[in-house]
Amino acid sequence: MASLTDEGIRAASPRLWLAMVVERVTLLRREPDMNAHFEQHVARLALTAPHVLADIGFVRDDSASSLGRTVWRRGRMRVTVAPGAPSVSIETD
Repeated sequence: MASLTDEGIRAASPRLWLAMVVERVTLLRREPDMNAHFEQHVARLALTAPHVLADIGFVRDDSASSLGRTVWRRGRMRVTVAPGAPSVSIETD
């Protein structure tokens, strides 16, 4: 199966190339919404089942955790769970 480059698609069908460009721009605009959506799910998991964070790639940061809070990290994202007064904060470095 042959794959076309952007130039090949543009030459083969300008309409197809334009649809591809619109799709890419739309995805770029939706990224903040997708991040917010992901953060909502992470916050819900952190409150209800924090052990599941490890299943989706978060690692517990024991050096930043204390008795009153647990800190989880995944890439640039940091999730802090305070179990006493159930609360979650999500930060990106």
